[in-house]
Amino acid sequence: MKKLALVVLLLLVAGPAAWYFSKSDSGTGEPADNRLLAFVPADTIFFSGSLEPVSIEQNILMMQQYGMFSSADLMLESGLEVEETAPDGVKLLTALYGEYMGALTDPRMLTQHFGIADPLNAAVYGVGTLPVMRVALADPEVFIGLLDGIEDKHDINPDRSAIQGVSFRAYRLSDEAEAESYRLVVAQHDGYAVLTLDTPLADSVDLAPALGAVKPDSSLADTETLPALVKKYDFLASSLTYIDHVSIAKGITRPESNGFGQMLSALINHHDSDNPFASVQNDACHGDLTQLAGHWPRLVAGNTRIDDEGMEGSLILEGRNPELLQDLAKIRGHIPGAILGDDFAISLGLGLDMDAIAPYLTRTWRKFTQATYQCEPLIAMQASAKESNPAMLGAMTGMMAGVKGIAAGLINLQMEDAGPGAAPEVTAADMMVTITAEDPQALLSVMAMMQPGLAELAIEDGGEPVSLPMPLAPELDIKAAQRGHNLILFVGPESAAHLAAFATKTDPEANGLMAFSMNAGKYFGMLADLVNAMPYGSIDDEDRRLLERMQDMKGIYNSSLDVTDDGVVNTMDVQMAE
Repeated sequence: MKKLALVVLLLLVAGPAAWYFSKSDSGTGEPADNRLLAFVPADTIFFSGSLEPVSIEQNILMMQQYGMFSSADLMLESGLEVEETAPDGVKLLTALYGEYMGALTDPRMLTQHFGIADPLNAAVYGVGTLPVMRVALADPEVFIGLLDGIEDKHDINPDRSAIQGVSFRAYRLSDEAEAESYRLVVAQHDGYAVLTLDTPLADSVDLAPALGAVKPDSSLADTETLPALVKKYDFLASSLTYIDHVSIAKGITRPESNGFGQMLSALINHHDSDNPFASVQNDACHGDLTQLAGHWPRLVAGNTRIDDEGMEGSLILEGRNPELLQDLAKIRGHIPGAILGDDFAISLGLGLDMDAIAPYLTRTWRKFTQATYQCEPLIAMQASAKESNPAMLGAMTGMMAGVKGIAAGLINLQMEDAGPGAAPEVTAADMMVTITAEDPQALLSVMAMMQPGLAELAIEDGGEPVSLPMPLAPELDIKAAQRGHNLILFVGPESAAHLAAFATKTDPEANGLMAFSMNAGKYFGMLADLVNAMPYGSIDDEDRRLLERMQDMKGIYNSSLDVTDDGVVNTMDVQMAE
């Protein structure tokens, strides 16, 4: 579990950054001659790819600048092993991923070892319910040789077949004893490598369109979907992603309306199982549910800037109901920018106007329970919702009246081994927590009711910090100060020096829902030091080595969540650390 947590942490940093690194020279968004898009159905429910090929060399060089490969290498060395008793499909996927990660350190490896074309032209998309990965190849024979080598090394025996002139290999993903199973399918055809799934349906229904033996009558290349994304959100043409919620709702409620619904219905019928969507597959539910999905029609993502200094991008839950967006925007709170600076190893802020939470939930509850629906499951949900009243939340949030946000930042934390059987001791700490409120003194009065000792302290706006009675952590000199609308709890000299950065006069204007910042070098360096202070044996050696390698991660990672006219927007940027 610990190793899994470390891997997940690495992916949270390296994954988004690697996605943002995809780069093209023009980024114009004009429909380039990208013939890969001709294989993508126009009604696909999801897509991640580009209008233009991207440079593998530039991509990898930028990832190296941010120190991403040393930790990834160790992760592969210590934790990515092919289980020889696993189904053939699992063995192949594991081995392919390992080969891919190993080749990422050198741009030439992807072309020489995988046969992948540079610039890279690849996409992941849906054909009906099937996920498809399609990658342009410079040398198909190299890719075939790679598959052969993996199969020989790991005793993998695929089923080899062909459909309409496209040869493919199929690998079981489940126990051999099962009479029928879904299979991983790999093929190379027409200059592309293709990975997808084979279902129990006839190959003409699933594999033929997924492998490209049959191209869609209407493809993504025939639409303005991707150019429109670039134009509307100022995305670069080299990195575009979307999930279409409306198409999903249509496919579920009226299966014949698109390829997703048709294949989903065919799979349900094939398995002779009760249709879990039968209650919503009628005109009434089709109208109601597609209308609701239309309020939040897509999740879209893309890069907005990439240069030598860093990159920026956005993940947007599109909102198409101005009234809903305006209502949601009322709960936005305040996150002080002073706690999100580069001096902090890691910071997290939550901006919520606590006075607006209960009214927002009450309005939303009222709108839902009073709406006119024809769909029986929605009517049943309304009846259930009427049995509860969110107005009761007012009593719960009353204790936090006037609070606009809370944030925490960690600058430094040092510990040392206290000996066998004892927990490590804190030797140095620098961190702060801020609570932004309309009236911090009123908030202090409420807090004093729960911690009587606070009532005796004189915490004044702009005054000297006051030490707090904290019996649970007597070794730490935790102090409190007020700076304008910010009540600040802190420990450490560097945190004390940051007090001057907090506004003392301005009102706490709403500036978002959430913010996150991390100086990767400082944060992972500090984690490695903390791990080294832990008693031997308390953490796996491989996990310890992984954290030590992750010290090479560089860059300042920033993320924010806010409500805009476009919807709920998560903006992210990565900048090179000095």
